[in-house]
Amino acid sequence: MKRLKAPDLIHVISSVRRDSSLGQIADTAENRKAFQEIAAAMESIPPLKDKYSEDDIRMIWVCIPRGNAEDFGNYEEMKEEELVSDREDFLSCWKETCPRDPDWFQVTIVRNKYAAVLGLNGTAVFRQIKREETSLWEADLSGFMQALTFDIMESVCRLKAGTYGEWLEKELPFCYRYGIIGRAEYWKLFPDEKKEYLKGITPKDIDDLRSFLENEDRQADAANLTAGYFYRACRTAYLSAGYGERMVGWKEKKKLSDLTPKEAYLAMADGRDEGLRDIPEDSVGAFIEWKKRKQSGGHPNEVFCGGPYIGTKINPDGSGKILIWCFYAASRKEAVLSYLGIRRAGMPAVLADGENFLKSYLGLDTIHIVPLQDGISHMNGLGDEVFDEIRLGDKDTDRLIAAVRWEKASFVRP
Repeated sequence: MKRLKAPDLIHVISSVRRDSSLGQIADTAENRKAFQEIAAAMESIPPLKDKYSEDDIRMIWVCIPRGNAEDFGNYEEMKEEELVSDREDFLSCWKETCPRDPDWFQVTIVRNKYAAVLGLNGTAVFRQIKREETSLWEADLSGFMQALTFDIMESVCRLKAGTYGEWLEKELPFCYRYGIIGRAEYWKLFPDEKKEYLKGITPKDIDDLRSFLENEDRQADAANLTAGYFYRACRTAYLSAGYGERMVGWKEKKKLSDLTPKEAYLAMADGRDEGLRDIPEDSVGAFIEWKKRKQSGGHPNEVFCGGPYIGTKINPDGSGKILIWCFYAASRKEAVLSYLGIRRAGMPAVLADGENFLKSYLGLDTIHIVPLQDGISHMNGLGDEVFDEIRLGDKDTDRLIAAVRWEKASFVRP
């Protein structure tokens, strides 16, 4: 049987990402049999501990040679299909698609009472759902999985001989590893990154943020929270975050400062306000009743499309505070500027994860280095100390590698 080359695995991964859906992936009788052979080969690998105790998860790295350009594809066919223009373009495409020789692939199998899955570098290339359904992607992967079994067995032999861990530490490229670096240290290496991160945030903003967070728990509640009060907080946030103009009614651009608070909210927000626009702006009772009856299907707090979010914490007597939060790192700056604007306007407000925001602007937090086989989280962490995740870039990689505190090569994030 022909041994696999790196382009074979890369082709399967890219084909699945391009052609399959969220349903079963290549669930045929032949593929099931080949999967069982892989599962048998990995049976001696200790299962990973996971938050889902019913899952049997086993993982191992395999090292696959890149091979030559002909292992990547047929030049004449690719030229005829206008995928490449000439031989030089073909070779460049090969090296760009397969940059490492050899290359490494994390093979993972997951089994539980509902499904069996084979993953390559974080992509499920085979998924067997244990119920009667039709496969949505009929590719025959049996020959590929049988060939992969040989490479798995080579790594399993290293594991049994006790040399697997040492082999990984010596050979596994850093682009496939987890690491951590202090943000201040990262900024010393890449000062332009610091400038970009702090763009739009002034030293006064940072000082005010620190001051506001220090007395956040001592704020007095606003006496009467109404829809109108909420609208005013939103317009204040828009202007503080730097939004000057907005389309109104899809007809013309108007300055947000020229709009009423409600008009500004309706122009900027998600639109699924669950009837908020229909209640009286100056009635505490109407606002309380609206909050009681609103359903979870709407997005009245998505006052910026995509975030950040602004809501209210209202007490039975109608008093309360403005709440600001965001889920995505991309909207972090808008959340902070919104909070600063609202607090400067004398409106009581709470910024979720505010201390973590402040630490990041002061360079006191950490950045995680995430390997290629793992997805980067664009979430903020919501209480987690680590806010940002990056991958090794193409520039100054050696300097970054030397500065990062690396996990063991065998480390797997839960």
